[in-house]
Amino acid sequence: KDRRINGGYILGEYRRFVAYVYEYRKGKKEENCGFVKVESWGERCTMELHLQCPGILAGTECKSYAFVREEKKMRGILLGSCKTEANGVSHILETSPRNIGGQRVALEEIGGMAFLTELGAFFGTEWDDIEIIPDLFEEFSKEEEETLKETTDEKSKKRAGEEAEKVLPEKGLKFLIRVLSIGLVVINY
Repeated sequence: KDRRINGGYILGEYRRFVAYVYEYRKGKKEENCGFVKVESWGERCTMELHLQCPGILAGTECKSYAFVREEKKMRGILLGSCKTEANGVSHILETSPRNIGGQRVALEEIGGMAFLTELGAFFGTEWDDIEIIPDLFEEFSKEEEETLKETTDEKSKKRAGEEAEKVLPEKGLKFLIRVLSIGLVVINY
């Protein structure tokens, strides 16, 4: 955990890894065509994509997703988009490691990343050692994104309340717990 001290932070965890990205054609994993470098430090997470794809047209939109596994599906959280270069893609994305793509999903919950061009090309990398099947990929809709946020908020509130119920009665304290919409727990004695 990060600890605040004198206006700054003592950073508890620095993570950095590289994952190879593969092109998928007709649902099958083809050759490696690049990598994504992920760095997480404090409240900042950067994902740097580098693809070399002979034949890809310059100026084509490429969307970048982090995905979570739900049952058999790969549910994509849109992180951003960029325009391709001739024969490749280079893109740097920034997000919070505890709030990937604004969806309150932690980096540790992400199964990998997918990159889709407007012309139908699919590129992907998995970090959870589960095979990518492009036909099982789907983007979260705006409604589902809101539901995901609400569900995560409800889970956080419930967990905070359960933890407080375990700890505080043991100390013999009487209290009232209020969980604010931003996830802050207020305890009144």
